[in-house]
Amino acid sequence: MTRARWIVDAGLVLLIALVAEAAVAAAEPLLLAEDGATKYRIIIGKAASDAEIHAARELALFLNQITGAEFPVHRDDAAPAQFEILVGRTGRLSIEQLPPQLRTDNWEGFTLFRDGSRLHILGNIPRATLYGVYDFLDVELGVRFLTADVNHVPRRPTLAIDFESRKFAPRIELRAIWEVLGGPSIVRNRMNGQAFYIPMEKMLGGVKRIGPKTHTFNALVPMEKYFDEHPEYFSQIDGVRLRPTGRRHGTVTQLCLTNPDVLRISLETIRGWVGPAMAENPYNKYLVNVTVNDNAYFCKCGPCVAVNTEEGVVEGGTKMRFVNAIASKMAEAYGPPPTSSCRSSRCRISACRSTIHRMNRIARASKRLAGGAKRSATAHSMPGRAWGPTVLPAISTPAPTFTTSPATSGS
Repeated sequence: MTRARWIVDAGLVLLIALVAEAAVAAAEPLLLAEDGATKYRIIIGKAASDAEIHAARELALFLNQITGAEFPVHRDDAAPAQFEILVGRTGRLSIEQLPPQLRTDNWEGFTLFRDGSRLHILGNIPRATLYGVYDFLDVELGVRFLTADVNHVPRRPTLAIDFESRKFAPRIELRAIWEVLGGPSIVRNRMNGQAFYIPMEKMLGGVKRIGPKTHTFNALVPMEKYFDEHPEYFSQIDGVRLRPTGRRHGTVTQLCLTNPDVLRISLETIRGWVGPAMAENPYNKYLVNVTVNDNAYFCKCGPCVAVNTEEGVVEGGTKMRFVNAIASKMAEAYGPPPTSSCRSSRCRISACRSTIHRMNRIARASKRLAGGAKRSATAHSMPGRAWGPTVLPAISTPAPTFTTSPATSGS
């Protein structure tokens, strides 16, 4: 039974009351601070997780920087008050009590729910609640998380916002960037990866790669182990399997992906990688990287060419069938079977692009943006509402006014 169907009569009455009250209040601005003072306090659950505590502290930190007011953080065993911002799961309201249209089943999805003068920030998992806080600061209040050391924070001693309840579900599951931004700006921009690693993994979890991080074909079926006896496991080019060194112009060869033994050996290797890693963190999702070696020496044997021709491509058809075959087999042990053998629900496609010239533009923009204060600062990141692989544009002058804020909020 899904959450959307889990409604009892008493809960339905409560939902109707909440919706009615919120609809009336939505016409008036939410006055969070006036002349550098606030009536608000931030509420977290009595048994709040470390991530929810961190979310509350981050919210208090930036609200203070915006308004100059102190927003105290209390547990939900304190008596309810009229002016509260509730972060994460509390005794005041649960996700299950939200109106169905404001709930999402997305793993990292969250809801910003206005209940009169109260504001609830609720995520499906603790990390999603933290993302909800950063989304509120970014979208509603105009805060920009630029680098590890620099943020753009508007100064508004009187802070009144027109706000209506909404939900958000990130459409891209793995959102990672290399070390361009760095530090807390990675998580503040709602990314769950940095290079091949997870920032703040112990507290937040994320999408974690198991086994080698990239270009894994040689790790799946090592040429050093198999080539001498089974050259048919490897690329055939111009009618010849690559020589026993497995190298052509200094580059490791590819696999022959239509060979059934290559699939069998790859599955054995992956099962060895998975093992105990699956139990490390309840808020992690796990990815096994099945990616080609870093070259273009793909197999041109008859069966491989036939598959690519059937798929209507020069290269790539064999790779997609190979990846989906692995996903289908792994799903038998680690999840429900995919809905289709050619478009497995267990597969994720990772796209990358050349960044050398773009990084040069960012480096130049960083010097303009940071002035003399911080030469390591980088260009302004504007991660779109899809929270996808972020394109970091060069920033034209004049640069925005921004303030330096701590790397963490003290958690």
